[in-house]
Amino acid sequence: VCGNRTLIMLYLGKVLRERPYLAFIIILVLFSFFYFHRTIRITAIPSVIGSYPGFDKSNFQYDFSELTPSLDFGNNRTANNASNLYGDRGHINNTFVGGQFYDESLTPGFADVLAQCKALASGGSQSWTNHESLLYRLKMLRTVIPSADQFLSEFKNPCWYDSYDFPANMQYMRYSGRKNIPLSNDLALLKHVGDAKSGPKSKLKCLPYFHLVGFPKGGTTALFYYIEKHPDYVSSCEKEPQWWGNYKIFGEKDRDVASVLYYIKCFDNTTQTFIRGDHSSLITGDGSTTAVWRQPPYTNHEGNRLPCETPLLINELQPKAKYIFLLREPIDQLYSAYWNFCLKRKDPNEFDKMVLFDFQSWKKCLEINSATYCLHKDYADNVCAIDGLMHNLYYMFVSIWMQVIPRDQILFLKSEDLKEDPADVLRRVYKFLELSPVSHEKLLQIVSRQHINEQNFLHKADNGDKFKMLPSTRDLLTKFYKPFNQKLALLLGDDRFLWDDNYHKESRERKLH
Repeated sequence: VCGNRTLIMLYLGKVLRERPYLAFIIILVLFSFFYFHRTIRITAIPSVIGSYPGFDKSNFQYDFSELTPSLDFGNNRTANNASNLYGDRGHINNTFVGGQFYDESLTPGFADVLAQCKALASGGSQSWTNHESLLYRLKMLRTVIPSADQFLSEFKNPCWYDSYDFPANMQYMRYSGRKNIPLSNDLALLKHVGDAKSGPKSKLKCLPYFHLVGFPKGGTTALFYYIEKHPDYVSSCEKEPQWWGNYKIFGEKDRDVASVLYYIKCFDNTTQTFIRGDHSSLITGDGSTTAVWRQPPYTNHEGNRLPCETPLLINELQPKAKYIFLLREPIDQLYSAYWNFCLKRKDPNEFDKMVLFDFQSWKKCLEINSATYCLHKDYADNVCAIDGLMHNLYYMFVSIWMQVIPRDQILFLKSEDLKEDPADVLRRVYKFLELSPVSHEKLLQIVSRQHINEQNFLHKADNGDKFKMLPSTRDLLTKFYKPFNQKLALLLGDDRFLWDDNYHKESRERKLH
């Protein structure tokens, strides 16, 4: 809903003109939803904690009976009152002082996970015999994608010729749009492809040349828009196919193979341009940020499933692919994501309560699970709860990917640099992607155009203190993220990723998206 407000308003306008009575019903339903949303929000929060395997909600230290609609959750509710419900701020502060939170003893098994990922990457798919999930997904991919040694050398993208073409009426769809389509549609697609297998291999198929990954509200949309403006870039079906990060697509053989075909379909228009143009210099890419942080869930009951499945599979299919990580200061990122994605009544006090609750949820998860499990657990798709907090533990995500992907194939960028000097960042990106040089004047022209995603709540920060984060919230988040940032900076050999120049500023609200 939040990502399609404009489309919804246009649709409502159309309905209002053509069917006034139906428009009245829709408006009444929406009004009722938002009017009672506070009740929905309050009663939904405890279910997240209660979803942990083996966790007995009855023994939880907080009284869930207090979480009733009769409580005042307005702007006048103080952070201290909120802490009585969601956790003791003093206890949480003591937990994180001096980086004690990231004591290795509190995250057992993470080093072992990294070692396993590195060994699986070094040994190739031949060493995956004990990992059924990996082998199953690779088999589905190999059904329609050849090995890397069969890719055509005259293309920068991984391309090959195959015997089938896609049906003329076939449109690319993400899994979220396909999951309700009858199985017969996928079977018809598989039959169409199978019938063409005996024909000549004359149809060009390609995968993306690079992957732009990151985290919500980190600036990837703006950067991808700038990359698209290079004369050698060819656009695909959309910036974010969201295919690699959507683990729900796997599980049924026929649907899974069809899903791979849909992903290849996303780049079908690109291949037509490759054929017509000087394809030796042309590229296309995948800007799905979810590839890095939304991975197949790692559970304690599936010991052979690892959080590095996605980079292992991409690297197996595309060993020469390039990756761009765009990282924003984690507190700014979290606060921006809160204001943009959370379908709640939003203000700094509400955000403070959410943070306190998330800390307790994370701590409770660690008491009975490994850090790897808690990092990748699907928290009921609640982007306003603990998974929002987890998105910004960059060190853990990056270290997993760096066990698999060679360092020289990854470019790490700061979102703040993209804001301060976008032309210089874009020049570095073009060079990393081995694109033809662009004049400084042309770079300035590309980045001077205001991007549509730049409109955001952070503009409101100029209007006063109403939207500024509470100092106590910022202090708590600083203590939480600091040890992770230190490990990230050490891993990358770059102190800029400490973000130390930002940590002790009271107001750092930005206009970057």
